[in-house]
Amino acid sequence: MDLSRQQFLTGALASVGSLLLPRIGRSATLSPMRALFVNPGRSNEDFWVSVSAVMRAAAADLDIHLDVVYGERSVLYTEQVAFERIAAAEPGDYLLVGNEQHSAGPILEAGLARGLKCLIVFNGFVGEEAERYGRPREKTPNFLGELLADNVAAGAAIAQGLVAAARRAGAPLRLVGINGNTETPAAADREVGLRRTVAGTEGLHCAQVLTSDWTREEGRQRALGLLDRYPDTTIMWCANDPIALGAIDAAVQRGRQPGKDIFIGGLNWSTEAISAIRNGLLELTVGGHFLLGGWALVLLRDYHEGVDFAPLTQSTPFGTLDRANLDNWLRRFKGADWSAIRFRRFSHYLTGARGPYDFSLPTVLG
Repeated sequence: MDLSRQQFLTGALASVGSLLLPRIGRSATLSPMRALFVNPGRSNEDFWVSVSAVMRAAAADLDIHLDVVYGERSVLYTEQVAFERIAAAEPGDYLLVGNEQHSAGPILEAGLARGLKCLIVFNGFVGEEAERYGRPREKTPNFLGELLADNVAAGAAIAQGLVAAARRAGAPLRLVGINGNTETPAAADREVGLRRTVAGTEGLHCAQVLTSDWTREEGRQRALGLLDRYPDTTIMWCANDPIALGAIDAAVQRGRQPGKDIFIGGLNWSTEAISAIRNGLLELTVGGHFLLGGWALVLLRDYHEGVDFAPLTQSTPFGTLDRANLDNWLRRFKGADWSAIRFRRFSHYLTGARGPYDFSLPTVLG
C-alpha cells in the first residue's frame, strides 16, 4: 500500500483509540472464535487492502482468529480460493463474504454446507439472488445477516456536494456521470442515489452516465468522450476516486479548469483524491466504508457471546471530505496505527450497551 495512504488512513482511524477508551463491563476473556473473510478485491488495491487491515486490527482487539483470502477481482478465482479454504480441515466458525460482481451466492452455499455461520458484507443480494437466498435467517439460521455500505446515500452525497459547489460558483447545473461496473451492486446503488438527486433537484440536468472498469485511465477516456459530446458540462459525478482523477486529467486536457468551471467528485478517501482536494482540483471524496469489515466483526463477536444483533440487515454510513473540513481532519488525525482503534467499545457484550449499534463517523471520531 502507498505509505502516505496508509499513514493518513491509519492516523485518521487509529487516533480514535485515544479519544474514548472503553469501560469494559465484562471480563476480557472471550470464547475462542475463528472467521474467514473472502476479500473480492485485489491484494494490491488500496481500498480492499485497507478493508483487510481494519479487519485484522478489529480481530486482534476482539480476540478473533481471522483468515483473509483475496479474489483479485475475478469471480472464478474468488470462488476457487473461497472453496479451497472452506474445504480445509478447520474452516473456522464464521464466513464473511461480499457480493462483488454477484459472486457471493455459491460461496455462501459452500459455507452453509460446511456448517459455517455466514455474514454478507459490503454488497448484498438483489433481484433473483435475493429471492433464491431469502432474507437472513429466513431459509437457514446460519445465514446470520447482512452489513452493507449505504451506496445509495453515497451516490447522492457525491451529487449533492457537486451541485452545491456549482451553485456557489454560479454555474449552470449540467451533469454527466461515470460509474464503475454496474454488475457490482455498489455501482448500481450509487447510480440510484445520483438519479434520485437529479430527480429531486430543480434545475439539475443529467445528460448521460457511462460505465467503466473503475480505473483512472478508463475514467479519463470516458470523460474525454463526455466532454466532447457535452461541452457545456459543469459537473462530473464519478463513482470512485480513480475515475474522478481520470476525469480531472480529461478536463485539463480539454482546457477546462477543475474547481472553477467544472466540478468533480469521487469516492474512497484515497491519498491522491485528498491531494487533489487540497490543490483545488477535486471538490470532494466520499468514504469511510473501509471500516465496515471491522464493524462486522463486532457484530459477530457479540453474536458468538450470545448477544444477538438486530436488525438482521444493517447499513453503515459514509462521510464526505471536502475543502471545508479537510485541513481540520488531517490536523486532528495523524500517525498512529490500526491497533489503536478500540473496536471493543462498540461491542454490546463487552460494554453492556443495548439498542441500535452506532457506527456513524461522528460517533467513531468523537
